Amino acid sequence: MSYKTSEIYKAHKAIGFPKIDDLTQFRILIEDYYEPIKNITPEYKESGFPLGILNEYISVTKEELKDHLKSIKYIESQLKSYSKTYDGHWLRKLDNGFEFFERERGNEFGNKILKNEDDVLDIFVGIIGWCCK
Repeated sequence: MSYKTSEIYKAHKAIGFPKIDDLTQFRILIEDYYEPIKNITPEYKESGFPLGILNEYISVTKEELKDHLKSIKYIESQLKSYSKTYDGHWLRKLDNGFEFFERERGNEFGNKILKNEDDVLDIFVGIIGWCCK
């Protein structure tokens, strides 16, 4: 079922998808902080949230997201949060660059060796910025 057929989408469409400021959009993308969107239609706040609706609210570009990630030292925070056991996307510092990989149920896959921080940011922008313009 398309998110555009959901009652939540219809409610947001009826009020014209109000603009959300750029900093809040960055929080939505980086932290999965959906409260600002949920609060627009409080009658649906406890309902499931179709992620496709982000296509209507996120107006920042991938380049703006990348610049923001640089400004908040996102790579540094990802390196500090590295876990040897938890599932997810992870980043390790190597002598000659970085290694990005995914882990699920203890299995690592999708390993990519990246030469510099710009390459690392491109990977993260591709993941968290999927709905950026």
